Amino acid sequence: MGRRRVQLGLTPVRAGFSLIELVIVIVIIGIIAAIAVPRMGKRAETARVVRLMEDMNRYQEAIERYKIEHGGRSPAHDSTGALDTSGDNFIARLTMPTDDDGALRAGGLYGPYLRAAPSNAASRLVTVRIGGAAAGADTHGWRFGPNTGLIEPDNLTTVEIKNVGDAVVSRGKVGGFEAVEDGP
Repeated sequence: MGRRRVQLGLTPVRAGFSLIELVIVIVIIGIIAAIAVPRMGKRAETARVVRLMEDMNRYQEAIERYKIEHGGRSPAHDSTGALDTSGDNFIARLTMPTDDDGALRAGGLYGPYLRAAPSNAASRLVTVRIGGAAAGADTHGWRFGPNTGLIEPDNLTTVEIKNVGDAVVSRGKVGGFEAVEDGP
C-alpha cells in the first residue's frame, strides 16, 4: 500500500535575508558612499583644473610659436599689423595655415599651430575675447591680452588663475611633467 506523509506542523523554511541583515548591509553601503563620494568629487574638480591649466599652456605655446614665425606679431593682429578684435579670426590664425603677414592662405607656409581651439574646461566655451575687461568677465571661454600677449580663462580672475596654478604646481606635476621652480 501507499505510504502516508506525516506533517509535523512545521512550516518550511525559505531561504532569504532577515530585515536586520538588510538594514546592516544598507548602513555599510551608506558609510562607504559617504567616504567615497567626496573623494570622487575632489578628483573631478582637480582633473578639471589640471585640464584648464594644460589647455591654457597649450594655447599660450601656440601663440608664442605664431609670434616667432610672424615677426613678433600676435594672432590678434591682422596682416597690416592692426589689432583685430575678432575672436574667430584669432582662432583661425592659430588653426589654419597663414602666410608671412598672418593672412589666411590655403597653401600658407606657417601653421596650423593648433588642431582645434581648446574649450575652457570650466565654462565649456571655445570663444576668445580680445582685450577689453580683465579676465573674469565670464563672457567667453578665453581672454587674450594684446598688450601682455597672454591667454587666460575668462571665467577666472588673474588672482584665481595664479592660485589655481600654484595649487596644480604644489601637487608636483603640471601637464604630466615634474614642476621645477625657477630660482629665487
